[in-house]
Amino acid sequence: MLEGGLRAKTYPSENMGREIERRVFRMKKTLALFLTLVLLLTIGAGAALSEGGKFGEGVTIKIYTYPFYSSMKDLSEILPLFKMSEEETGVTLDWTVLTPDYNAAMSTMLAAGDIQADLIAVPGNASLSRYVEQGLFQALDQYITPDATPNMYEAYKKRSDVIARCVYNGEQYFLPNRFCWDNEGDAMAPVEWVTANMIRQDQLEAYGYEALPETIDELYAFLSAWKADNQDKYPWVPRYGIVGGNGTVMSLAGSWGIYIGNGDGGDFYPEGGTMTYQWTKPEMKEYLREMSKWYEEGLIDPAIITGSQQELAMTKIIGGEGIFCQGWATEIPAYGWHSTSDGGRIVPMQIPYGPNGDRVVVNSAASYMGGVSAIPSGSAIPDIVLKWMDHTLFSPQALIRLYYGIEGETYEMVNGEPELKAEFIAQDDWTSKLFDMGTQMYPLPIPFSAKYTAAYDKITYDANGIGYQWDMTITMKDTAQPPYYSPIATPAEEEILNEYSADLYTYRDEMIVKFILKQADLDTEWDSFVAQCDALGLQEILKVEQAKWDRMQG
Repeated sequence: MLEGGLRAKTYPSENMGREIERRVFRMKKTLALFLTLVLLLTIGAGAALSEGGKFGEGVTIKIYTYPFYSSMKDLSEILPLFKMSEEETGVTLDWTVLTPDYNAAMSTMLAAGDIQADLIAVPGNASLSRYVEQGLFQALDQYITPDATPNMYEAYKKRSDVIARCVYNGEQYFLPNRFCWDNEGDAMAPVEWVTANMIRQDQLEAYGYEALPETIDELYAFLSAWKADNQDKYPWVPRYGIVGGNGTVMSLAGSWGIYIGNGDGGDFYPEGGTMTYQWTKPEMKEYLREMSKWYEEGLIDPAIITGSQQELAMTKIIGGEGIFCQGWATEIPAYGWHSTSDGGRIVPMQIPYGPNGDRVVVNSAASYMGGVSAIPSGSAIPDIVLKWMDHTLFSPQALIRLYYGIEGETYEMVNGEPELKAEFIAQDDWTSKLFDMGTQMYPLPIPFSAKYTAAYDKITYDANGIGYQWDMTITMKDTAQPPYYSPIATPAEEEILNEYSADLYTYRDEMIVKFILKQADLDTEWDSFVAQCDALGLQEILKVEQAKWDRMQG
């Protein structure tokens, strides 16, 4: 069992005799592919390139991907790291960037059941189980083994909570596009995107605070004092709007024991084995009561509640207009959101303890997935595709390249560890140059390396003269709850979710806003709100989410 009760995927036995028997049985339908696997095993498919030579001579891998590089077509020609991969593995990469709307174009191909590619990024709105049942994607377990793809195998084994999200009917069909695999020890803190907030440290000091607020009462007192001296401004300014489940006002819900923003499960969380809908919990009523008071007292910028998307970018606190907003513990070092136009300092602040001593910190991206990729059933080379990925995206050498670029040009090895060259990072556009080499190629199934991300971010952070927030991020990580990654729904379950979800969530969003604005009374209308949620299908959705959870538990 995983932390929080999640059941890990069962990995193939490392007994080669049993493994080969299983492969033979499952590959009878495709003799040529079976022979290919036997050949790969015979020549030591899992060996390093220096031992096994080029395994992809004469093979072309056709990849459909998002317009990550606009209309550029031959990515291997313009991205040096992938050109190097071609030379090392022998494969030829044939990239197709579907523009302007990848999701629409790929969805049309999937509907027609004709995908002439070896690796695709699955559209974000795809019905994963339906496509699997239609036979559009290949099961991958037989190829991801300690021998054929040792690096992928170990990475996925470490993050089996993510892979559980890629499994249907006991088989892995999908590859997570982004996930953190080496999050062990202090090095992982910056890429564990725990729920947190951002606060102006210089303003805290100006008001006599020697430490960050630890309780909701301390935070309220600080915001109120600042508001008293700045009547024309709002202390709590936007990052996101309230509507959508992970909104700014919800960023303090953990102080009332509410799990909001917990992986792709969103509004649902398994508490004690029972799936709960966080928006109708009694604690939510009391949280909204407090937020309504804060709003009425002018502590919350109205744009958070009613503003347009243009108003909800994280610009106000940087521009010196406020002193508090939602964020993640990683965003200050990762994106440079550490200073304001008036010379202030922004630091991450852990969710404070609530009135009953509650503090739910959700580790929202412990296994962050940026969508999934898959190998279409029409591909005749799934083994080569995965072996190419193992070398190009998952090997120790690949992980260094994906963050540091090209040895000798952008980095050098110092005491066995990569280190960006001083003359390279002295250039103002060094991060753009790394990106143009093909580093951190997000549309592909790449692993996040916590170790290298931490080192990379620290360079950016230190270059701006601000100390790295190690203590804060590590503390948040240590107290965080595991995220809940919702398993794949069956086609029948998807029909239920599609039937009820839109109306339920629209009604919920409307009522949450009304409760905060006091356009609806919490004391007299809360019970009817909960009842109407049930009437709009909440209980049916809960049954589906419970069934999905139970399946993952085995």
